[in-house]
Amino acid sequence: VHERTQELRLQPEQISLAPLVREQLKALKPRLQGRIVLHADYDEGAAVLADPAQTAEAINNVLSNAVEAMPEGGELRVRVIGGKRGSTIEVRDSGVGIEKRHLRKVTEPFFTTKSGKAMNFGLGLAYCSQLMHRQGGELKLQSESGRGTVVSFHFPAIKQAKGAWR
Repeated sequence: VHERTQELRLQPEQISLAPLVREQLKALKPRLQGRIVLHADYDEGAAVLADPAQTAEAINNVLSNAVEAMPEGGELRVRVIGGKRGSTIEVRDSGVGIEKRHLRKVTEPFFTTKSGKAMNFGLGLAYCSQLMHRQGGELKLQSESGRGTVVSFHFPAIKQAKGAWR
């Protein structure tokens, strides 16, 4: 995964996070099936320098994980937060959570906590983590078994140089 994400040619551009997240949530809605209550809060001013297609894929991956973590239903909270030091997308679910002993390993390639799931190779969070690192950001995870998980995409602030975006 590390090699593959290094080979990916990122095409960073200045993007607004709110529309990007809205688009991913719209695609996810059919999977909520009335059993998962969605709460979304958007800072319309949150902008980042990132590859829109790859970032959308990473957001989709984390949202899918959140839905899968709530087979009996629950709450999904998504926030887009902008600030002087950067912007954040926070995805919080009320699902099964991740055991403390597994939390550090979930961003390692081929590690998975999903037993018996078809087409699960343990690559999703590894991809997300590598992508964020390559874009100068960070993927943070907090979780408690039985209480849910919070995944945060932290993007650095856009720096201006001589009147132009870089």
